[in-house]
Amino acid sequence: MPVVTVSGAENPKAATVIWNRAIDNPTITASGSAVDYPAVNVTQPGTYSSWKADGANGWLQFDFGAALQVDGAGIGAHNLATSGVTSVVVQSSTNGTTWTSRATYTPTTNEDIITIFPVVSARYWRIQLTGPAANIGCVAIGKRLVFPHSPVDDYTPLRHSRQ
Repeated sequence: MPVVTVSGAENPKAATVIWNRAIDNPTITASGSAVDYPAVNVTQPGTYSSWKADGANGWLQFDFGAALQVDGAGIGAHNLATSGVTSVVVQSSTNGTTWTSRATYTPTTNEDIITIFPVVSARYWRIQLTGPAANIGCVAIGKRLVFPHSPVDDYTPLRHSRQ
């Protein structure tokens, strides 16, 4: 999984998940949506549905109603690379008009993407795509849970070692 880290992010090499998934209750708007691919699909718990822009250079915007402390965003179940998207930019705004880029990524595979950046307080968040329309199955925006130690690759729990 590609991990995009921005200078100043806290513990950028630590094992991380975006645990406080703020995406659950926002107002979502999009540059446009292809038929049968509404923007709300990115908030569904499964990855069987997705959002797809109705044209090139699409974006998804999330209004959380109040400022949130955010330091990570993730995109999963997508086809950004094979669709030809040349950049993905995570942006924030305090007013919904002026946007600041927080992380930029050029997709080279369709693996899930996680971005890590310094903590930002903003009400509005946006995922901006450059290139042709592509599918995005899920988006997570929120606070990171940073583990103090990375998982051990060769660890086998005792209950599994008997099998």
